[in-house]
Amino acid sequence: MDVNQHKRTSGPETYVYYIASFAALNSVNLGYDIGVNSGIGYHLQEGSLGLSDTDLEAFMGLFGAFSLVGALSAHWLSDGFGRRGAFAGASLSFIIGIVWTLGSSTLGWMLVGRCIMGIGVGLGLAIDPLYIAECSPAKYRGQLVTWSETANNVGILLGFLAGLLTYTLPNDTAWRLMLGLGTVIPAVLLALVAFVMPESPRWLLLRDREAEARRVLRRCHGPGEHLDAVVAAVQDELAEAAAAAEGGDAGWCSSSSSTCQGLLCAPPPAVRRMLVAGVGTAVVQQLTGIEAIQYYVLFILEASGIESRRDQFAFMLLIGAVKVGIIVVAGRLFDHPKVGRRPLLVASGAGCSLALLGLALNFSFAADDRNGSGGSAGAAVAVALLCLYVAFFSLGMGPGRGARWGVSCMPQTRHHTKTHTQKHTYTHVRTRI
Repeated sequence: MDVNQHKRTSGPETYVYYIASFAALNSVNLGYDIGVNSGIGYHLQEGSLGLSDTDLEAFMGLFGAFSLVGALSAHWLSDGFGRRGAFAGASLSFIIGIVWTLGSSTLGWMLVGRCIMGIGVGLGLAIDPLYIAECSPAKYRGQLVTWSETANNVGILLGFLAGLLTYTLPNDTAWRLMLGLGTVIPAVLLALVAFVMPESPRWLLLRDREAEARRVLRRCHGPGEHLDAVVAAVQDELAEAAAAAEGGDAGWCSSSSSTCQGLLCAPPPAVRRMLVAGVGTAVVQQLTGIEAIQYYVLFILEASGIESRRDQFAFMLLIGAVKVGIIVVAGRLFDHPKVGRRPLLVASGAGCSLALLGLALNFSFAADDRNGSGGSAGAAVAVALLCLYVAFFSLGMGPGRGARWGVSCMPQTRHHTKTHTQKHTYTHVRTRI
């Protein structure tokens, strides 16, 4: 049944929740891949492929490097083919990449599949917060944009669970099964794009399809909203963007006379503030080291003295559950009038730093006692600090990147797409470094 038809028995708020949850499935894709990669490393090294540490790093890192390509192309694809078209392209790329990887018998062919997957994930991650922000009423936007990060964490938890359920299988069977399950969500998203999800009202107005845009806005905003004012505001912004493009200052770095007027080189003051808020938050988020922790958490647990595979995956599942639980709470706090975004971001950054410092000290002090009681104590402390780290990360840095962008970069329709792309571009570059 089309979600549009469900509106007859549900309020407009329910409709917005539906389409936001559908869009967030893109982030589940990446989260699942992160969770799975945390567990398949030893399968790839101990199985028939026998990957070395360097090979495994290439397997992990090349995926993120090519997600950079997807993030950079998001602006042109989403503006040219629509947000729904970008969703479809991301899902198809992810499915093709997984199938290619599963059919590979050598590292080289596996890396080709990982590159294809990376392009799809980069495109998808850049597009789902954009779509959610464009469809959401202002009073729900901060909360709903955080659903992208929440979905990412749900995907990580599902990946950890897949590792726990398959760790006893033969190595080659286990890693292929774990990766293969990753085709389910993008296949579901393809069906939702084709039959359920509406196009973004902003993109419809960009294409002069006002009647369709009004229908979507009416369902998203409800009958009490002044749609004429909303539509007029977006149309004014589109007109300003078109005027800027004619003046030669709407590109990434285009030149006008002898002055570089592009978005990157000399952005207008309003766009500069968006870049500082959006890209700056992404910079700080990645400097917390979250990607390294997530991809190599199993190796961290093993180094802390937890030798049983079952225990390693069980503790990974615990860490993932803490991450999901905290981010659900944080998503609501981001829109709370007495809390707000900035205090949560500051507390999150400070907490992550302290947890990582404690983890480093724990490894240092427990290095000589791994075979005695000190080893057990060191392992317990390591698990506690990892839980503390992901809890602080999910309190602000995790949802803060999307929510900060969703508020700061709306409503400059054309510029905010590029700003969002820049933010994800930096994220992927910093992750690989």
